[in-house]
This record gives sequence, C-alpha cells and structure tokens, in this order.
Amino acid sequence: MYFYSCLCIEDVKQTYHGLVVKWHPDNNRGGTDTTKIMQAINAEYEIVFGRFKNVHRNAEGSIYTASKDSDETAAEFAEVIEKIVHFVNCRIEIIGNWIWVSGNTRHYKEILKNIGFRWSPDKTAWAYHKDPYRKRYSGYSMDELRNKFGSTEVKTESRAALN
Repeated sequence: MYFYSCLCIEDVKQTYHGLVVKWHPDNNRGGTDTTKIMQAINAEYEIVFGRFKNVHRNAEGSIYTASKDSDETAAEFAEVIEKIVHFVNCRIEIIGNWIWVSGNTRHYKEILKNIGFRWSPDKTAWAYHKDPYRKRYSGYSMDELRNKFGSTEVKTESRAALN
C-alpha cells in the first residue's frame, strides 16, 4: 500500500524516509494520533525491504541485482532514519546503499558518530553504510558517486514547520 511504486532498495529507503517525516508520532500535527499508521508503515517496510535489499538502480536508471548480498536489515535502516529525520538545516541523501548527511551538521556530530556515520573530509559529509567500510570509492567526488550510483535527496521538514 505505501511502497507500491518501489522498484529497488533506493526507492524503498526514500519512500520510508518520506513516510517517517509525514507520519511519525513525534510530528503529530493537529493532535492526530499517527501511531497505528506508523506501525502499518513499519510492518509493510519490513516485507518490502527484504524483497528489494539487493536490487538497486544505477545513475542511468537501470535496475540491477547486486552480486553480493547485503546483510543490512530493515530495522537497522529504520533506526538510522529515526535518529536523523529531525535534523535541521541538513541534507540527507541516499546514494546507492549509503546515507550521506551534509550541511550544518556540527551540532549533530556526536549523534552521527554514535549511530555509525563516518566523516568524509574530502566530501564534507557524513556517510553511513551497514556493510564493512572500505575505501573503494574514496577518490570519487560526491557528484561522481551520484553519477555512478544514482542519488535520491530525502526531503525533510524544519523543526519550526513541525510545531
């Protein structure tokens, strides 16, 4: 129902993040209890994540299945998103299997480190990836990574807009 248009894991992650921004009980606008809606979203997300976790879209828009299975779970990704969804003045971007956070992140430095993000000084952004960290693409710029793996910027709302 919520993830009907998803064709790959990047679509699933982007859709989930957008749904969390809209329906999370902490964003409770107008006194509406969204707990049951969020529970339904999470239940569907678990199923869809398992189905698409090794299916990706490259920068050209082609869908492919990864040769190596990821050991990332839906719950792990959801937990990361839950912790960063309320960041203000930050850009959250999904590039391939990675979550990148840039912008005014100084205030969130310790939170990002505790979640497992790593600072990339040459990209001036924080990166998160569940699988073991490798410097395979360390020489690439952010634009080169976007072009190679495709990119989805996750729309967030400022804290002022939520109140």
